[in-house]
Amino acid sequence: MNSLVTDIFTLAGRSVVLSAVADGLKIDVPSKPVNNALLKWEDVLGATNKDKPAGVLLHALVRVNHGKRQERTIALHATAGTDTQEVERWIQIVTFFADPTRVKTETLPTLDHVLQHQPKKRKYLVIINPASGQSKGVKLFQKVEAFFAHSSINVTKLLTERSGHATELATSIDHTLYDALVVVGGDGVIYEVIQGLMKRPDWSEVIQTPLAILPAGGGNGLAKSLTEASGEKYSFETCAYLAIKGQPQALDLATARGKSTESFIFLSLSWAFMAETDLESEKFRFAGSQRFTISALSKIMSGKTWSGSFSYLEPPADEVVPKYWDDVDAKAGAAPKLTLLPPSVEDPKPETWKTIEGDFSLFWAMNTAWAATDGLVAPSAELDDGFMHVVIMPGRVSKAEYMSVLLSIDSGGHVEKPSVQVIKTRAFEVKAPMSDIMMVDGERFDGGFCQVNSPSTVPSSFTFDTLQVEVHRGMARVLAVPK
Repeated sequence: MNSLVTDIFTLAGRSVVLSAVADGLKIDVPSKPVNNALLKWEDVLGATNKDKPAGVLLHALVRVNHGKRQERTIALHATAGTDTQEVERWIQIVTFFADPTRVKTETLPTLDHVLQHQPKKRKYLVIINPASGQSKGVKLFQKVEAFFAHSSINVTKLLTERSGHATELATSIDHTLYDALVVVGGDGVIYEVIQGLMKRPDWSEVIQTPLAILPAGGGNGLAKSLTEASGEKYSFETCAYLAIKGQPQALDLATARGKSTESFIFLSLSWAFMAETDLESEKFRFAGSQRFTISALSKIMSGKTWSGSFSYLEPPADEVVPKYWDDVDAKAGAAPKLTLLPPSVEDPKPETWKTIEGDFSLFWAMNTAWAATDGLVAPSAELDDGFMHVVIMPGRVSKAEYMSVLLSIDSGGHVEKPSVQVIKTRAFEVKAPMSDIMMVDGERFDGGFCQVNSPSTVPSSFTFDTLQVEVHRGMARVLAVPK
Protein backbone atom coordinates (compact mmCIF):
# COMPACT_ATOMS: atom_id res chain seq x y z
CA MET A 1 0.00 0.00 0.00
CA ASN A 2 1.64 3.24 -1.17
CA SER A 3 1.99 5.95 1.45
CA LEU A 4 2.48 9.68 1.15
CA VAL A 5 4.52 9.96 4.32
CA THR A 6 5.38 7.78 7.31
CA ASP A 7 6.49 8.68 10.84
CA ILE A 8 6.91 7.02 14.21
CA PHE A 9 4.79 8.05 17.20
CA THR A 10 3.87 6.57 20.56
CA LEU A 11 0.32 5.43 21.28
CA ALA A 12 -0.70 4.14 24.71
CA GLY A 13 2.93 3.42 25.54
CA ARG A 14 3.65 1.50 22.34
CA SER A 15 5.67 2.61 19.34
CA VAL A 16 3.44 2.92 16.25
CA VAL A 17 4.05 3.69 12.60
CA LEU A 18 1.67 6.31 11.19
CA SER A 19 1.25 6.38 7.40
CA ALA A 20 -0.93 8.55 5.19
CA VAL A 21 -2.32 6.31 2.45
CA ALA A 22 -5.00 6.74 -0.20
CA ASP A 23 -7.80 5.30 1.96
CA GLY A 24 -6.90 6.85 5.29
CA LEU A 25 -4.45 6.89 8.17
CA LYS A 26 -2.71 3.56 8.64
CA ILE A 27 -1.59 2.86 12.20
CA ASP A 28 0.74 -0.13 12.55
CA VAL A 29 1.77 -1.49 15.95
CA PRO A 30 4.92 -3.60 15.36
CA SER A 31 4.87 -4.99 18.91
CA LYS A 32 1.24 -6.05 18.62
CA PRO A 33 0.11 -6.37 14.96
CA VAL A 34 -3.38 -7.41 16.04
CA ASN A 35 -3.91 -3.74 16.96
CA ASN A 36 -3.06 -2.48 13.48
CA ALA A 37 -5.81 -0.18 12.22
CA LEU A 38 -6.89 1.94 9.27
CA LEU A 39 -8.74 5.13 10.10
CA LYS A 40 -10.59 5.92 6.88
CA TRP A 41 -10.55 9.47 5.55
CA GLU A 42 -14.35 9.39 5.32
CA ASP A 43 -14.43 9.00 9.12
CA VAL A 44 -11.69 11.52 9.95
CA LEU A 45 -12.73 15.03 11.00
CA GLY A 46 -9.27 16.54 11.39
CA ALA A 47 -6.24 16.82 13.66
CA THR A 48 -5.07 19.26 16.32
CA ASN A 49 -1.90 19.91 18.30
CA LYS A 50 -1.36 17.97 21.49
CA ASP A 51 0.59 19.54 24.36
CA LYS A 52 2.45 17.96 27.27
CA PRO A 53 3.72 15.73 25.82
CA ALA A 54 3.77 17.12 22.31
CA GLY A 55 2.03 15.25 19.55
CA VAL A 56 -1.07 15.01 17.38
CA LEU A 57 -4.71 14.44 18.31
CA LEU A 58 -6.63 12.64 15.56
CA HIS A 59 -10.38 13.30 15.62
CA ALA A 60 -12.90 11.00 13.95
CA LEU A 61 -16.55 9.97 13.94
CA VAL A 62 -16.51 6.23 13.47
CA ARG A 63 -19.25 3.63 13.23
CA VAL A 64 -19.57 1.51 16.33
CA ASN A 65 -21.25 -1.89 16.71
CA HIS A 66 -24.82 -0.57 16.40
CA GLY A 67 -23.87 1.40 13.25
CA LYS A 68 -24.25 4.86 14.75
CA ARG A 69 -21.43 7.41 14.65
CA GLN A 70 -19.40 7.97 17.77
CA GLU A 71 -16.52 10.31 18.52
CA ARG A 72 -13.06 8.78 18.63
CA THR A 73 -9.91 10.69 19.58
CA ILE A 74 -6.47 9.12 19.15
CA ALA A 75 -3.58 10.76 21.02
CA LEU A 76 -0.25 10.23 19.27
CA HIS A 77 2.80 11.31 21.26
CA ALA A 78 5.77 12.65 19.33
CA THR A 79 9.03 10.72 19.70
CA ALA A 80 12.27 12.35 20.75
CA GLY A 81 13.33 13.00 17.17
CA THR A 82 10.04 14.65 16.11
CA ASP A 83 9.99 18.44 16.02
CA THR A 84 7.04 20.84 16.00
CA GLN A 85 7.29 21.31 12.23
CA GLU A 86 6.72 17.60 11.67
CA VAL A 87 3.70 17.68 13.98
CA GLU A 88 2.29 20.66 12.09
CA ARG A 89 2.93 18.87 8.81
CA TRP A 90 0.82 15.94 9.97
CA ILE A 91 -1.99 18.28 10.94
CA GLN A 92 -1.89 19.76 7.44
CA ILE A 93 -1.87 16.31 5.84
CA VAL A 94 -4.91 15.19 7.84
CA THR A 95 -6.71 18.48 7.17
CA PHE A 96 -6.17 18.07 3.42
CA PHE A 97 -7.42 14.50 3.14
CA ALA A 98 -10.28 14.87 5.63
CA ASP A 99 -11.77 17.77 3.67
CA PRO A 100 -14.97 16.49 1.98
CA THR A 101 -14.77 19.19 -0.70
CA ARG A 102 -11.41 18.09 -2.09
CA VAL A 103 -11.29 16.60 -5.57
CA LYS A 104 -10.52 12.89 -5.32
CA THR A 105 -7.77 11.54 -7.59
CA GLU A 106 -6.82 7.97 -8.53
CA THR A 107 -3.22 8.50 -7.42
CA LEU A 108 -1.85 10.00 -4.23
CA PRO A 109 -0.90 13.66 -4.58
CA THR A 110 2.63 14.68 -3.70
CA LEU A 111 3.46 15.96 -0.26
CA ASP A 112 4.29 19.37 -1.73
CA HIS A 113 0.85 19.51 -3.36
CA VAL A 114 -0.84 18.65 -0.06
CA LEU A 115 1.05 21.28 1.90
CA GLN A 116 0.54 23.98 -0.73
CA HIS A 117 -3.18 23.35 -1.28
CA GLN A 118 -4.65 23.52 2.19
CA PRO A 119 -8.46 23.82 2.18
CA LYS A 120 -10.02 27.07 3.26
CA LYS A 121 -11.85 27.10 6.55
CA ARG A 122 -15.55 26.61 6.01
CA LYS A 123 -18.11 28.86 7.68
CA TYR A 124 -21.46 27.59 8.94
CA LEU A 125 -24.40 29.56 10.31
CA VAL A 126 -26.14 27.53 13.01
CA ILE A 127 -29.74 28.46 13.87
CA ILE A 128 -30.70 26.89 17.20
CA ASN A 129 -34.18 26.61 18.64
CA PRO A 130 -33.52 26.51 22.40
CA ALA A 131 -37.01 25.13 23.02
CA SER A 132 -36.43 22.06 20.82
CA GLY A 133 -35.59 18.67 22.26
CA GLN A 134 -37.64 19.34 25.40
CA SER A 135 -35.79 22.67 25.76
CA LYS A 136 -32.37 21.10 25.24
CA GLY A 137 -31.53 22.53 21.81
CA VAL A 138 -28.50 24.47 23.05
CA LYS A 139 -27.13 21.58 25.12
CA LEU A 140 -27.57 19.18 22.22
CA PHE A 141 -25.47 21.39 19.97
CA GLN A 142 -22.82 21.75 22.66
CA LYS A 143 -22.39 17.96 22.51
CA VAL A 144 -21.17 18.17 18.91
CA GLU A 145 -19.80 21.71 18.64
CA ALA A 146 -16.21 20.49 18.97
CA PHE A 147 -16.72 18.26 15.91
CA PHE A 148 -17.03 21.37 13.76
CA ALA A 149 -13.92 22.98 15.26
CA HIS A 150 -11.91 19.79 14.66
CA SER A 151 -13.08 19.91 11.02
CA SER A 152 -11.80 23.46 10.39
CA ILE A 153 -15.33 24.87 10.37
CA ASN A 154 -16.00 28.25 11.92
CA VAL A 155 -19.47 28.41 13.47
CA THR A 156 -21.72 31.43 13.98
CA LYS A 157 -24.68 30.69 16.27
CA LEU A 158 -28.09 32.36 16.31
CA LEU A 159 -30.80 31.43 18.82
CA THR A 160 -34.48 31.74 18.02
CA GLU A 161 -36.53 33.64 20.59
CA ARG A 162 -40.11 32.90 19.57
CA SER A 163 -42.30 31.14 17.04
CA GLY A 164 -41.61 32.48 13.55
CA HIS A 165 -38.23 33.95 14.51
CA ALA A 166 -36.34 31.48 12.30
CA THR A 167 -38.27 32.85 9.31
CA GLU A 168 -37.25 36.39 10.25
CA LEU A 169 -33.61 35.35 10.56
CA ALA A 170 -33.66 33.54 7.22
CA THR A 171 -35.03 36.59 5.42
CA SER A 172 -32.15 38.79 6.57
CA ILE A 173 -28.96 36.71 6.73
CA ASP A 174 -26.12 37.35 4.29
CA HIS A 175 -25.91 33.89 2.75
CA THR A 176 -22.72 34.75 0.86
CA LEU A 177 -20.81 34.61 4.17
CA TYR A 178 -21.59 30.95 4.79
CA ASP A 179 -20.93 27.59 3.20
CA ALA A 180 -23.98 26.02 4.85
CA LEU A 181 -26.95 26.73 7.11
CA VAL A 182 -27.37 24.32 10.02
CA VAL A 183 -30.71 24.03 11.80
CA VAL A 184 -30.80 22.65 15.35
CA GLY A 185 -34.45 21.88 15.98
CA GLY A 186 -37.38 19.95 14.63
CA ASP A 187 -39.02 19.97 11.21
CA GLY A 188 -41.01 23.04 12.25
CA VAL A 189 -37.84 25.13 12.51
CA ILE A 190 -36.65 23.88 9.12
CA TYR A 191 -40.04 24.86 7.72
CA GLU A 192 -39.65 28.39 9.11
CA VAL A 193 -36.15 28.73 7.63
CA ILE A 194 -37.27 27.60 4.18
CA GLN A 195 -40.25 29.98 4.20
CA GLY A 196 -37.88 32.83 5.09
CA LEU A 197 -35.44 31.95 2.32
CA MET A 198 -38.22 31.70 -0.25
CA LYS A 199 -39.65 35.13 0.71
CA ARG A 200 -36.45 36.90 -0.30
CA PRO A 201 -35.96 38.76 -3.60
CA ASP A 202 -32.84 36.61 -4.12
CA TRP A 203 -34.70 33.39 -3.29
CA SER A 204 -33.32 31.58 -6.33
CA GLU A 205 -29.77 32.00 -5.04
CA VAL A 206 -30.22 31.64 -1.30
CA ILE A 207 -32.37 28.50 -1.51
CA GLN A 208 -29.36 26.72 -3.01
CA THR A 209 -27.29 27.31 0.12
CA PRO A 210 -26.76 23.80 1.53
CA LEU A 211 -28.90 22.98 4.57
CA ALA A 212 -27.89 20.61 7.35
CA ILE A 213 -30.15 19.29 10.08
CA LEU A 214 -29.28 18.49 13.69
CA PRO A 215 -32.55 16.94 14.91
CA ALA A 216 -33.96 18.21 18.18
CA GLY A 217 -37.70 17.99 17.64
CA GLY A 218 -40.50 15.50 17.97
CA GLY A 219 -40.70 14.05 14.45
CA ASN A 220 -37.39 14.79 12.69
CA GLY A 221 -38.55 13.38 9.37
CA LEU A 222 -36.03 15.18 7.16
CA ALA A 223 -33.08 14.22 9.37
CA LYS A 224 -34.18 10.58 9.28
CA SER A 225 -34.64 10.72 5.50
CA LEU A 226 -31.14 12.16 5.06
CA THR A 227 -29.45 9.55 7.24
CA GLU A 228 -31.25 6.72 5.45
CA ALA A 229 -30.41 8.19 2.03
CA SER A 230 -26.77 8.33 3.17
CA GLY A 231 -26.71 4.72 4.34
CA GLU A 232 -26.23 5.83 7.95
CA LYS A 233 -27.89 4.97 11.25
CA TYR A 234 -29.94 7.82 12.67
CA SER A 235 -28.57 9.69 15.69
CA PHE A 236 -27.75 13.27 16.63
CA GLU A 237 -24.03 12.57 16.20
CA THR A 238 -24.61 10.96 12.82
CA CYS A 239 -26.49 14.04 11.64
CA ALA A 240 -23.53 16.17 12.76
CA TYR A 241 -21.35 13.85 10.68
CA LEU A 242 -23.54 14.50 7.61
CA ALA A 243 -23.31 18.25 8.21
CA ILE A 244 -19.51 18.09 8.37
CA LYS A 245 -18.62 15.39 5.84
CA GLY A 246 -21.63 15.64 3.54
CA GLN A 247 -21.77 16.92 0.00
CA PRO A 248 -24.61 19.09 -1.35
CA GLN A 249 -27.44 16.86 -2.58
CA ALA A 250 -30.53 18.05 -4.41
CA LEU A 251 -33.82 18.16 -2.48
CA ASP A 252 -37.23 18.69 -4.02
CA LEU A 253 -39.43 21.50 -2.78
CA ALA A 254 -43.07 22.05 -3.67
CA THR A 255 -45.30 25.10 -3.86
CA ALA A 256 -48.52 24.76 -1.87
CA ARG A 257 -51.04 27.49 -2.65
CA GLY A 258 -54.51 28.34 -1.46
CA LYS A 259 -56.71 31.34 -2.15
CA SER A 260 -54.96 33.64 0.29
CA THR A 261 -51.39 32.43 0.68
CA GLU A 262 -48.73 29.99 -0.36
CA SER A 263 -45.95 28.10 1.35
CA PHE A 264 -43.19 25.71 0.38
CA ILE A 265 -43.11 22.03 1.27
CA PHE A 266 -39.94 20.09 1.99
CA LEU A 267 -41.46 17.17 3.91
CA SER A 268 -45.18 16.55 3.66
CA LEU A 269 -48.73 17.79 3.31
CA SER A 270 -51.46 16.09 5.28
CA TRP A 271 -55.22 16.37 5.40
CA ALA A 272 -57.94 14.36 7.11
CA PHE A 273 -56.79 11.89 9.75
CA MET A 274 -53.07 12.72 9.78
CA ALA A 275 -53.54 16.50 9.70
CA GLU A 276 -55.77 16.46 12.76
CA THR A 277 -53.56 13.91 14.48
CA ASP A 278 -50.51 16.09 13.81
CA LEU A 279 -52.14 19.27 15.08
CA GLU A 280 -53.70 17.71 18.14
CA SER A 281 -50.42 15.97 19.04
CA GLU A 282 -49.22 19.34 20.33
CA LYS A 283 -51.23 18.58 23.45
CA PHE A 284 -48.95 15.60 24.09
CA ARG A 285 -45.53 17.23 23.56
CA PHE A 286 -44.45 15.92 26.95
CA ALA A 287 -44.39 12.43 25.39
CA GLY A 288 -41.73 13.31 22.78
CA SER A 289 -42.00 11.30 19.55
CA GLN A 290 -44.75 9.16 21.14
CA ARG A 291 -47.08 12.15 21.06
CA PHE A 292 -48.15 11.24 17.49
CA THR A 293 -49.08 7.70 18.54
CA ILE A 294 -51.16 8.95 21.45
CA SER A 295 -52.93 11.49 19.25
CA ALA A 296 -53.55 8.90 16.51
CA LEU A 297 -55.17 6.46 18.92
CA SER A 298 -57.49 9.19 20.13
CA LYS A 299 -58.46 10.07 16.56
CA ILE A 300 -59.08 6.43 15.55
CA MET A 301 -61.58 6.01 18.35
CA SER A 302 -63.58 8.97 17.03
CA GLY A 303 -64.51 7.05 13.85
CA LYS A 304 -64.42 10.27 11.82
CA THR A 305 -64.09 10.51 8.01
CA TRP A 306 -63.41 13.55 5.82
CA SER A 307 -65.22 14.48 2.61
CA GLY A 308 -63.52 16.08 -0.37
CA SER A 309 -61.78 15.41 -3.66
CA PHE A 310 -58.21 14.70 -4.75
CA SER A 311 -57.26 15.47 -8.35
CA TYR A 312 -53.82 14.77 -9.72
CA LEU A 313 -51.61 14.74 -12.78
CA GLU A 314 -50.89 11.13 -13.64
CA PRO A 315 -47.27 10.76 -14.82
CA PRO A 316 -46.45 8.79 -17.96
CA ALA A 317 -44.76 5.47 -17.33
CA ASP A 318 -41.01 5.84 -16.64
CA GLU A 319 -41.22 9.64 -16.83
CA VAL A 320 -37.92 11.41 -16.20
CA VAL A 321 -38.77 14.64 -14.42
CA PRO A 322 -36.73 17.67 -15.53
CA LYS A 323 -34.68 19.37 -12.83
CA TYR A 324 -35.96 22.79 -11.88
CA TRP A 325 -32.70 24.65 -12.46
CA ASP A 326 -32.27 23.17 -15.96
CA ASP A 327 -34.87 25.69 -17.14
CA VAL A 328 -33.04 28.80 -18.37
CA ASP A 329 -35.83 30.99 -16.95
CA ALA A 330 -35.95 29.23 -13.58
CA LYS A 331 -34.48 32.17 -11.66
CA ALA A 332 -36.79 34.77 -13.17
CA GLY A 333 -39.66 36.14 -11.12
CA ALA A 334 -40.46 36.69 -7.49
CA ALA A 335 -41.42 33.04 -6.93
CA PRO A 336 -40.87 29.63 -8.55
CA LYS A 337 -42.43 29.01 -11.94
CA LEU A 338 -45.60 26.94 -11.95
CA THR A 339 -45.93 25.08 -15.24
CA LEU A 340 -48.36 22.29 -14.29
CA LEU A 341 -51.04 24.01 -12.21
CA PRO A 342 -53.89 26.19 -13.51
CA PRO A 343 -53.17 29.95 -13.61
CA SER A 344 -54.87 30.32 -10.20
CA VAL A 345 -56.80 28.25 -7.69
CA GLU A 346 -59.98 29.82 -9.08
CA ASP A 347 -59.36 28.29 -12.53
CA PRO A 348 -60.48 24.77 -13.41
CA LYS A 349 -57.93 21.97 -13.22
CA PRO A 350 -56.78 20.34 -16.49
CA GLU A 351 -59.31 17.88 -17.90
CA THR A 352 -56.62 15.22 -18.19
CA TRP A 353 -56.17 15.04 -14.42
CA LYS A 354 -57.67 12.09 -12.55
CA THR A 355 -60.01 12.64 -9.61
CA ILE A 356 -60.93 10.63 -6.53
CA GLU A 357 -63.80 12.06 -4.51
CA GLY A 358 -65.96 11.14 -1.57
CA ASP A 359 -64.94 10.19 1.94
CA PHE A 360 -61.28 9.87 2.92
CA SER A 361 -59.86 8.24 6.02
CA LEU A 362 -56.23 9.13 5.30
CA PHE A 363 -54.42 11.61 3.05
CA TRP A 364 -50.66 12.03 3.37
CA ALA A 365 -48.58 13.54 0.56
CA MET A 366 -44.86 12.92 1.10
CA ASN A 367 -41.86 14.66 -0.43
CA THR A 368 -39.43 12.45 1.51
CA ALA A 369 -39.55 8.81 2.55
CA TRP A 370 -39.80 9.43 6.29
CA ALA A 371 -42.32 11.69 8.04
CA ALA A 372 -40.71 10.99 11.42
CA THR A 373 -38.02 8.76 12.84
CA ASP A 374 -40.63 6.02 13.27
CA GLY A 375 -42.69 6.74 10.16
CA LEU A 376 -41.60 5.31 6.78
CA VAL A 377 -44.65 6.72 5.04
CA ALA A 378 -43.41 6.69 1.42
CA PRO A 379 -40.78 3.94 1.07
CA SER A 380 -40.19 4.61 -2.63
CA ALA A 381 -39.69 8.38 -2.28
CA GLU A 382 -36.26 9.83 -2.97
CA LEU A 383 -34.85 13.22 -2.04
CA ASP A 384 -34.97 14.54 -5.60
CA ASP A 385 -37.19 12.29 -7.71
CA GLY A 386 -39.51 15.17 -8.65
CA PHE A 387 -42.66 13.52 -7.27
CA MET A 388 -45.00 13.76 -4.35
CA HIS A 389 -45.92 10.29 -3.08
CA VAL A 390 -49.53 10.56 -1.94
CA VAL A 391 -50.70 7.88 0.49
CA ILE A 392 -54.50 7.70 0.73
CA MET A 393 -57.21 5.54 2.26
CA PRO A 394 -60.43 6.35 0.39
CA GLY A 395 -63.75 5.71 2.09
CA ARG A 396 -64.44 4.58 5.63
CA VAL A 397 -62.25 1.92 7.22
CA SER A 398 -62.71 -0.05 10.41
CA LYS A 399 -60.85 0.76 13.60
CA ALA A 400 -59.02 -2.56 13.24
CA GLU A 401 -57.83 -1.64 9.73
CA TYR A 402 -56.74 1.79 10.95
CA MET A 403 -54.70 0.15 13.68
CA SER A 404 -53.20 -2.35 11.25
CA VAL A 405 -52.10 0.45 8.93
CA LEU A 406 -50.67 2.65 11.66
CA LEU A 407 -48.76 -0.18 13.31
CA SER A 408 -47.00 -0.97 10.03
CA ILE A 409 -45.98 2.61 9.12
CA ASP A 410 -42.70 2.33 11.02
CA SER A 411 -41.55 -0.35 8.54
CA GLY A 412 -43.35 0.96 5.45
CA GLY A 413 -45.51 -2.17 5.36
CA HIS A 414 -48.73 -0.15 5.28
CA VAL A 415 -48.33 0.42 1.53
CA GLU A 416 -49.13 -3.28 1.03
CA LYS A 417 -52.48 -3.02 2.83
CA PRO A 418 -55.55 -3.37 0.56
CA SER A 419 -57.12 -0.20 1.97
CA VAL A 420 -54.06 1.92 1.09
CA GLN A 421 -53.22 3.49 -2.27
CA VAL A 422 -49.95 5.24 -3.15
CA ILE A 423 -50.10 7.72 -6.02
CA LYS A 424 -47.04 9.38 -7.52
CA THR A 425 -47.64 12.82 -9.00
CA ARG A 426 -45.89 16.07 -9.88
CA ALA A 427 -48.97 18.24 -9.25
CA PHE A 428 -52.29 17.82 -7.49
CA GLU A 429 -55.29 19.59 -6.01
CA VAL A 430 -57.32 18.94 -2.87
CA LYS A 431 -60.83 20.32 -2.38
CA ALA A 432 -62.13 20.09 1.16
CA PRO A 433 -64.43 21.96 3.55
CA MET A 434 -62.99 25.24 4.78
CA SER A 435 -63.25 23.94 8.33
CA ASP A 436 -60.83 21.10 7.61
CA ILE A 437 -57.22 21.24 8.73
CA MET A 438 -54.30 21.12 6.31
CA MET A 439 -50.78 20.65 7.66
CA VAL A 440 -47.64 21.51 5.68
CA ASP A 441 -44.45 20.06 7.16
CA GLY A 442 -46.23 19.75 10.48
CA GLU A 443 -47.35 23.38 10.48
CA ARG A 444 -50.93 24.57 9.99
CA PHE A 445 -51.62 25.83 6.46
CA ASP A 446 -53.96 28.82 6.41
CA GLY A 447 -54.24 29.47 2.72
CA GLY A 448 -58.02 29.58 2.83
CA PHE A 449 -58.51 26.57 5.10
CA CYS A 450 -59.27 26.58 8.80
CA GLN A 451 -61.37 29.73 8.50
CA VAL A 452 -64.16 30.16 11.02
CA ASN A 453 -67.52 31.07 9.50
CA SER A 454 -70.03 33.18 11.41
CA PRO A 455 -73.44 31.63 12.15
CA SER A 456 -75.05 33.78 9.44
CA THR A 457 -72.87 32.32 6.68
CA VAL A 458 -73.21 29.04 4.87
CA PRO A 459 -72.05 26.18 7.14
CA SER A 460 -68.39 25.42 6.54
CA SER A 461 -69.17 21.77 5.81
CA PHE A 462 -70.78 22.97 2.58
CA THR A 463 -68.12 25.56 1.73
CA PHE A 464 -65.22 23.92 -0.08
CA ASP A 465 -61.80 25.42 -0.56
CA THR A 466 -58.91 24.43 -2.80
CA LEU A 467 -55.25 23.71 -2.17
CA GLN A 468 -52.89 23.07 -5.09
CA VAL A 469 -49.37 21.67 -5.08
CA GLU A 470 -46.60 21.53 -7.68
CA VAL A 471 -43.21 19.89 -7.15
CA HIS A 472 -39.94 21.60 -8.12
CA ARG A 473 -37.33 18.93 -8.64
CA GLY A 474 -33.99 19.57 -6.96
CA MET A 475 -34.73 23.18 -6.02
CA ALA A 476 -33.01 23.10 -2.62
CA ARG A 477 -29.79 21.49 -1.44
CA VAL A 478 -29.01 19.51 1.69
CA LEU A 479 -25.81 18.01 3.05
CA ALA A 480 -25.70 14.23 2.81
CA VAL A 481 -23.17 11.48 2.15
CA PRO A 482 -23.66 9.47 -1.05
CA LYS A 483 -24.20 5.77 -0.34
